[in-house]
Amino acid sequence: MQLSTADIDVLRTLLKGDTPHASSSHRLRLEMKGLIRDTAGGLVLTETGKVAAYSTANVEHEKSEEPVRRLDAAGRKRMLDRRIDFS
Repeated sequence: MQLSTADIDVLRTLLKGDTPHASSSHRLRLEMKGLIRDTAGGLVLTETGKVAAYSTANVEHEKSEEPVRRLDAAGRKRMLDRRIDFS
């Protein structure tokens, strides 16, 4: 099962015992994957969620490098310099 960085962050936060900031649709998605249970007491990691959180605990997230865009006279990014990759 492939998890997004947001999914991993929510699982790690729950593993620490903190309350994550996740939208209701994100919570529902994680619940449908079987990683959490949304109870009256809050979010609870399932056994599958604990395994996923432990296995991704030491994995570094890949950060995408955005190209450096030139700034206009006011210091804003120039909108017309954007490139869209259709591959």
